[in-house]
Amino acid sequence: MNNRVRALSVLVAVFLVGGALGAGASYYWASSEPSPPVASPPDFQTIRQQQPPMRDPGSHRIKEILQLTSEQDTQFGEITADLRKQIESIRSEEISRIQTVQKEMNRRISEILTEEQKKKYEEYMNSPWQDRRSGGRRNSNNDTPNPSFPPSSRR
Repeated sequence: MNNRVRALSVLVAVFLVGGALGAGASYYWASSEPSPPVASPPDFQTIRQQQPPMRDPGSHRIKEILQLTSEQDTQFGEITADLRKQIESIRSEEISRIQTVQKEMNRRISEILTEEQKKKYEEYMNSPWQDRRSGGRRNSNNDTPNPSFPPSSRR
């Protein structure tokens, strides 16, 4: 029984030492290498403009299934193009409404803060999204202000 206890003790000790060394090495590695610069995400309008026009991947398949005539195919294309424009218009309106609500939220929050807190809040709101989520380092190359932050309190 004494040998079993000794073997179990050695096994536990090796496991604990390995875990401690692994954690220490990970901490050292993470803190010694600078993180790559992270840019703020572009606003919704910029993303929409950079994307190709919306395509319905199923439209080609449905045309084959229905065996549309050339006239029907033309009409089908006109209908889907028109509806895509309507969908994009709705998306643009929604994005605009969301940005309006975000501006109002930031304005109201700023009203309850002290001057020192306002500066910290503005800095936080203008930091890259990844920094806010993970508490990472701020990208010093990114001086783009957050468009939803109230302009009256900007420096």
